[in-house]
Amino acid sequence: MADFMRSGAVANRGGAFEAAERTDALVDEARAVSSRFLGGEPRGVVFGPSMTSITLCFAAAIGRTLEPGDEIVCTRLDHDGNVTPWMFAARRADATIRFAEPDPETLDLPAGAVEAVLSDRTRWVAVTAASNAVGAVPDLDGS
Repeated sequence: MADFMRSGAVANRGGAFEAAERTDALVDEARAVSSRFLGGEPRGVVFGPSMTSITLCFAAAIGRTLEPGDEIVCTRLDHDGNVTPWMFAARRADATIRFAEPDPETLDLPAGAVEAVLSDRTRWVAVTAASNAVGAVPDLDGS
């Protein structure tokens, strides 16, 4: 990355000129490498300024699909960057945030804790894959 930034070939993505094409190629390569490392697909890798800013944009877009009375489920294990954006979206749509609570003794978040707050009005579930606050890794697959 340092070599690329010093190369003078840095440009915004999507341009019809050589520097932009090199930038696109670097981002595509980074997405491919990241997806192999994470066991996913390159199209599922998103780069941005921060997790919080990406989630703010995503939640704002999703928020446009919400209606009054809809529900979003968050957890008490999540970083504020995966809670506040959903709270903003819910407030704009007159939707509700429901929280899945971790076990107070272990701080684990069993799948049942999320299932307990789901309803027919639940539209989105925002659950961390690993808590940066306590290190808990929620049971996302329900096993």
